[in-house]
Amino acid sequence: LTYRESHFALELLHNSNLVTSMDIVEVNPLIDHNNDTAEQAVGLVGSFFGETLL
Repeated sequence: LTYRESHFALELLHNSNLVTSMDIVEVNPLIDHNNDTAEQAVGLVGSFFGETLL
């Protein structure tokens, strides 16, 4: 999936009201250049909780 497709899938899951939990794996800050991975993870979790990409 692309980053945008991942956002869309998580928005659909949020709107379905079928998901009751979510497992989030850690981001390794030692190999996360410029905090890119952490920022993407925060954005994806936001989509799961109802934020929209726009």
